[in-house]
Amino acid sequence: MEPVGLAFGVIGLAGVFKSCVELFGYFSTYRSYGHDYNLLDAKLHVEKAVLLQWADRVRLLHEDYDRRLDNPTIREAISHILSSITHLLSETSSLQQRYGVEQRDEPPSQLLVSQGPAIGASLMEKFRDDYNAMQLRIHHRKATTSTSGKLRWMIMDKDKFNTLIAELAHFTSKLDALLPGDSSERTVSSLASVIRNEMASINKENAKLLLPQATDDRLEGNERLQEARDQDRALKSLWFRCMDDRKDSISPAHAKTLQWALKPACEREGSEAEWDDLSEWLRSGTGVYWVYGKAGSGKSTLMKYLHDNPDTRAPLNAWARDLPLTVGSFFFWGLGTQEQKSLEGLSRAILYRLLEAESSYLPSALPRLWQEVRTNVDKEPTPPSTGELRTAFEFMTKNFQPKRRFCLFIDGLDEFQGSFHDAINLIRGLCSNPAIKVVVSSRPIAICHDAFSRVPQLHMESLTKDDIQEYIHDVVGSHDYMQVLAASGHRSPKIITDKLIQKASGVFLWVILACRSILDGFAAYDTVAELCRRVDDLPPELEDLFVHMLNSVDRRYHEQMAKTLKILYTQVASKRSKGLTTIELAFFDRNGMDCASNVPLGSIPVKEASKICSAMVARLRSRCGGLLQAEPRFSWAKPSRSAKPDLGFCWCPSRETCSWIQGVGRTSSPHTHKSEGFPEHSTIEFIHRSVFEFLDHPKVWDLAPLQISDPTFNVACAIVGMDLQLSYLYTQNDARSWGSAEGLLVLDGEPVNCVLPVLAKLADHLSLRIERKYYAVEEVRQSCFSPFLDPAYNRSSLQLSFLMAVELGMVKTVVSLLSAVPRPRPPSAPPLSPFPLLYHALNSPILCSLRVAGRGIIRPFHELLGYLLSQGFSPNEVFVNERGLCTTPWRELLLRGQILFENGNRPMARFSTIQGIVKAMESFVEHGADLDNILPGIPTVEKFLDDAFAHIGLGQLKKELPEARASLMATIAERRRVMAAEALASSTAPEQNKETVTQLDDSLGAQIDEKVQSNSSKADDASNPQLVTGRKVHLQAVQEPLWWLLLFVILALSMHMKPGLLSQAGS
Repeated sequence: MEPVGLAFGVIGLAGVFKSCVELFGYFSTYRSYGHDYNLLDAKLHVEKAVLLQWADRVRLLHEDYDRRLDNPTIREAISHILSSITHLLSETSSLQQRYGVEQRDEPPSQLLVSQGPAIGASLMEKFRDDYNAMQLRIHHRKATTSTSGKLRWMIMDKDKFNTLIAELAHFTSKLDALLPGDSSERTVSSLASVIRNEMASINKENAKLLLPQATDDRLEGNERLQEARDQDRALKSLWFRCMDDRKDSISPAHAKTLQWALKPACEREGSEAEWDDLSEWLRSGTGVYWVYGKAGSGKSTLMKYLHDNPDTRAPLNAWARDLPLTVGSFFFWGLGTQEQKSLEGLSRAILYRLLEAESSYLPSALPRLWQEVRTNVDKEPTPPSTGELRTAFEFMTKNFQPKRRFCLFIDGLDEFQGSFHDAINLIRGLCSNPAIKVVVSSRPIAICHDAFSRVPQLHMESLTKDDIQEYIHDVVGSHDYMQVLAASGHRSPKIITDKLIQKASGVFLWVILACRSILDGFAAYDTVAELCRRVDDLPPELEDLFVHMLNSVDRRYHEQMAKTLKILYTQVASKRSKGLTTIELAFFDRNGMDCASNVPLGSIPVKEASKICSAMVARLRSRCGGLLQAEPRFSWAKPSRSAKPDLGFCWCPSRETCSWIQGVGRTSSPHTHKSEGFPEHSTIEFIHRSVFEFLDHPKVWDLAPLQISDPTFNVACAIVGMDLQLSYLYTQNDARSWGSAEGLLVLDGEPVNCVLPVLAKLADHLSLRIERKYYAVEEVRQSCFSPFLDPAYNRSSLQLSFLMAVELGMVKTVVSLLSAVPRPRPPSAPPLSPFPLLYHALNSPILCSLRVAGRGIIRPFHELLGYLLSQGFSPNEVFVNERGLCTTPWRELLLRGQILFENGNRPMARFSTIQGIVKAMESFVEHGADLDNILPGIPTVEKFLDDAFAHIGLGQLKKELPEARASLMATIAERRRVMAAEALASSTAPEQNKETVTQLDDSLGAQIDEKVQSNSSKADDASNPQLVTGRKVHLQAVQEPLWWLLLFVILALSMHMKPGLLSQAGS
């Protein structure tokens, strides 16, 4: 049934609130029952006052109510809380049996205690007035009054009624948590304000005495509640979204397998292998238990089985005795994110498990994090640093005395990336605490063998023979086709299973892949002899088996298999955390895996997504030899105090109709969804890490099945193109913004015929990202961005791709394209833009306005700027920028540098960024940038640099800059000398003669200086600059006699002309 608050909005919520709060007035007690019962009555009405104060704070009955109430999710939660309070105060059987009250006719007034209802009376009166005003406002003309009945609930059992008070306090606190205020002490301060206001408004002395006593426990409870909230925020900084991804992605153990692991030694009938009794260690052991085995032997499956199996709790509870038990885990994943394979990830995950259960240790273990949580209430705390994590573990090792027991399962230690000594020491330090024990698994690499060879242990390959037999009989032996073979041939098909068991060698992954090959034979109706040959052809070692699987793929699919494996291998090797999604691979596959294709980015109907992705998964089975699989893209953390599922990663065009999100809404366990139910929300992964390790050998790519004959295929371009396709789908739904050019920058230097289609896809993507407001501002802006608005525009044009490459800083691509693009002469603005090319390289006006790329100069753009300058693009070209200001590329560079230098003490001002600015300035100066009157109020570039460098404070930046600054100043000085020499030469050479003029001697220089001084009062200083070259040489002073000579020639010629011409000449 839909809650009333959702059906009628905030107005309906107000009605539910009124009905709820009026129920408090039906409770009372007898005077003769004494102080304890009076105190209970007062506590009840304190909760009522808190409710009324909350309604007043959120302006529930007013037009300017808190707009968070418009959120359907919040409104639904509030409605449920109010309904729960209503149920508590009105359900007859519960009130009588559980909470110790009885329903009586209204007794004589002299027997009733009236002090309780006096608490909150002023708030209740204000609420009724506001409610009546609201009804009048919404055209309900009749005001309402309280409808107190004749029957009252009388408090008869104080202990039971205390339970009711506690449950009411829980629900009223939840309301404050749903709509918190601004103060860090909001919960405590809001109740304190109620107490102060009530003390001032209550006239009855008895009630005034009761009120502080009734609120003492409540204030303490609210302080604990606030502390619990702070603990949640601190834990949230330790938690990371992919913390349980690896464990969740591991398939559950096959039925009837691994049951031996928890059996006591006395129940191991017929077992030839010996191992340290794991069940007994869980019951009474301490320290570390080591599970080891080679790749594919089932270690991770066993660890997940032990962690999730309820039977594991029985021996552990016996170890914990009467103390509570916490079971935690961390599964390393060498192909995952940095947190999944680093010491930082292990430390955060283990601390999260420990401190979530023992949160009182948070302030001591992570004092700086705790201080940040307590002081910055409106900002989520940052994850603790490496130093903080190390200090926390040192504290936990020495001072952690929990009131419970912990058993931790750490899987895949061999996949750890970092110093193994650090990880092993961390595990040993944990186990030094008698309250903690650890089960760790790894391959038997040397460092793990040295560290754990003397602890209790088991060897996987020695113990999985029975499990392998069980799996083979279930998958192959019980298949219907085995009965067909038994009935149709002279040879028993049992020989097939016997061969598989004999050849398995304890490696479960080999068995799984071998059984798949046999099932393919069943589908092809192979005979027993043919199936036996299949088994005989299977190599016993995993790597040889992988080669066999590649060769078994139909030759016509080799090209597609090679491209797909190359793409996924490159993504994993480059540590891309996003992974390869099924939907983007499906788009690439639909286009024939052609990197040179100019097919624009496309959308997909949400109803067709599942079918297309299911078909893609099926195609992978036939084209990749079973080495790849589809896994759920969305991983869910186990529900906890600080972790909530994030639905913001759905790409569907209509999230309201997305089957996955709707499925989440219908189930209480969203983390149980599998990719087979929602293939459109899955990723493509290797079936095992050993497949990646196999492909990591360079010689593997020389195998015939992995040869790629397509000359246009480029794996980097394919990955970036698919990334743009996925981003295009996200942008359609406003689910995620594609906010980095980093992926595109890796294409610089790749073949141009492969890069151009990717740049065209970028233009397609921008056509969705650009905001229409940019086009109505001014014509300049419109002419720059209009190609992205027009659906009919050819976004794959060479000129547009060239502009994209310039803004992205793709130097090598620009060099290749510049010869192909018709280069305009000054003004150097590209045909598609009113801005000079240097400005696009500097500021990326298109990409920055869309927040696609960072400020161009943040990346090493000085290389691109230097190349463009060397090609004749002017740094002093005047143009109007997108802000409508008249400027030049040189001036824009200086402005960018000015902003960066002024922030020199901030983290954003990295040395590489400032160094890039300085190098760019040096290139501009070398290619003729103006050195004088560069910015308003700054006469020279030297003055600009003096002011700019003065803003950089002490520290590493200032220590490393002098060399770059000295190089720039030397370039400016050299340019000054060249300019002075040019000025000197032009001032002394006759106009008609272009020969080089010798330097002026001292006497001529003195005469020039004297002439300048005599005319200084007539000259305009601003228009007659002085150029210093070791002697003051004034170009304007040398040219003045030429004007007198010219006037004399005009007068002489006029004597031979007519008077009319003379008068015209004079005028």
